[in-house]
Amino acid sequence: MIVLTLDSETLCKQNSSNKPENFTVYFSNPLNFTDGKYEVSLYSGNIWYSWYNINKENNNNYFWYGNANNKSFFELNDGMYDIDRINQLVTDINGDERITFKVDKYSSKCIIKIDDDHFIDFTDGELYKILGFEQKRYKGGTHLSPNLINITNGLDRVFIKCSIVDNSYFNGKKDKILFSFTPNDLPSSLLRIHPKPDLMWLNIGEKTVQELQIRIVNKDDKDINLNGEHITLVLLITKIY
Repeated sequence: MIVLTLDSETLCKQNSSNKPENFTVYFSNPLNFTDGKYEVSLYSGNIWYSWYNINKENNNNYFWYGNANNKSFFELNDGMYDIDRINQLVTDINGDERITFKVDKYSSKCIIKIDDDHFIDFTDGELYKILGFEQKRYKGGTHLSPNLINITNGLDRVFIKCSIVDNSYFNGKKDKILFSFTPNDLPSSLLRIHPKPDLMWLNIGEKTVQELQIRIVNKDDKDINLNGEHITLVLLITKIY
C-alpha cells in the first residue's frame, strides 16, 4: 500500500501557481502501476471552512436603499454572513431600523420590513439571490421573499477531485471525484474529514503517474476559493490484483 500525504502549504511554497483549492504534486520517481490493477481512496483530510457566501467576486455584496430625497449605497465586506448579521450591519449603519431583515423560521424565507417612505433596490447586483428575493425595487412595507433563503449561495456540497481517479460519475457523466461532503460545522471551523463507515475505493486510470492534481470544487466544477487557508489530505493507494 502507498500512503500519499498532500499538504497544500508546502506545495504552494514549491510552486507559486498552486493554490490551496487547486494544486499539483510532481513525483521525482513516477508512481508505477503497470504490474496490476490499483485503486485510490481518501483516508482523511483537513479543510478549513473558509470560503465566503458574499463577496465582490460574486457581485452579491451590495444593494441600494433610500427614500424620495436620497439614495444610498450599502456594501458588505467579503465574508460569510447569515441574515441576522446582515440585519445588524444595516441597522448599525443607519442608526435605526428603517430597513430590517429577519428569517421567517416557519417557511425558511426572508422578511424585509421597510419604512413607508423608504425603499430597497436589488436591481443591481445579486444579493437578492442569497435573500430569496427577486431582482427589483421593494417599497415601504413588509415583504416575504418568494423564494427560500439561499444563505450558502448554492454551495451545499464540496467535491474533492483527483486527477488519477478513473471511475466516478456526476449526473451520469464520468468525472474525477475522489470524495464529496457537506460541511457539518460552523464557518471558520476546521473540517476534519474521515470517510465512514468504509473507505471508498476508486480505479486509477493511469499506469504511470508523474503528477497528481487535487481540486476543491462546487457542483458546477468551479474552484472554491479557500482564501489562502491550506488543506491536508491523506490518500491511500492499494493493489487489487
